[in-house]
Amino acid sequence: MSTHAAPSTPSTQQTPAGTGDLFAAVPAASPAAPVVEAPKAEAVVAAPVVEQPAPAVETTPVVETPAAAPVTEAPAAVVEAPAVEQKPEVQAEAPKPAEEPVAPTYTEFKIPENVEAPKETISAYTNVLGKYKIPQEAGQELLDFHATQMKAAQTAMAEHQQQVFDDTQRKWRANVDKEFGNQRDTVVNECKQVISQYAGNKKQLREVWDVLAFTGAGNHPAVIRMFRNINKALNEGRAPAAGAPGNPNSGLSAADRRYGRRN
Repeated sequence: MSTHAAPSTPSTQQTPAGTGDLFAAVPAASPAAPVVEAPKAEAVVAAPVVEQPAPAVETTPVVETPAAAPVTEAPAAVVEAPAVEQKPEVQAEAPKPAEEPVAPTYTEFKIPENVEAPKETISAYTNVLGKYKIPQEAGQELLDFHATQMKAAQTAMAEHQQQVFDDTQRKWRANVDKEFGNQRDTVVNECKQVISQYAGNKKQLREVWDVLAFTGAGNHPAVIRMFRNINKALNEGRAPAAGAPGNPNSGLSAADRRYGRRN
């Protein structure tokens, strides 16, 4: 049984001025009226209290739920594994070592045409073939293939060298034309005269011409310039021939030219 407190009389609160109508001051409560005491009542005889029987309370019958029957696990079916036929163990045979091929015996190889093959080189080649058990036929094919590739490489190299030589000669001849201009043929003839006069006999002269042609030096401006300067120096220091105009010894005998004019 809970106890309720009597409601208290609310106190009068003052709202600060200037806060708006919503917070206007609540008017003070009016003064309470004077309390008039009621006349005392006479004692009243209370009527006897008749006890009434308490109403019967209906109760809901409790229905008992039957207990669940215990779960009985079915016995697991036993499946018998099929019997495996036991085979007798077979011992694996150890692998037999592979037989090494026997080194072939080599006969004389056929050397390709225009190929020089010293005995030392063929012997070293045969040793390599025997090391890897290469048969005779394969060794001959390798030798032919190598000779073919070497020949092709030599041909390509020779063609390249010839091309370089021809380009160089054209460049040198162009420089000669540029330096000597329209006097080119005259200058070349002067050079030939010097070579013919000082090269030696016919055989030696032919050797000089071969060297100049083989190396291409005869087309170089420096070589032509050198022979021209030699020819020019020889002509400047050479005395006029006997009987030539301007020669003081013209008309003299050999004895007078050698020993002087006699008076």
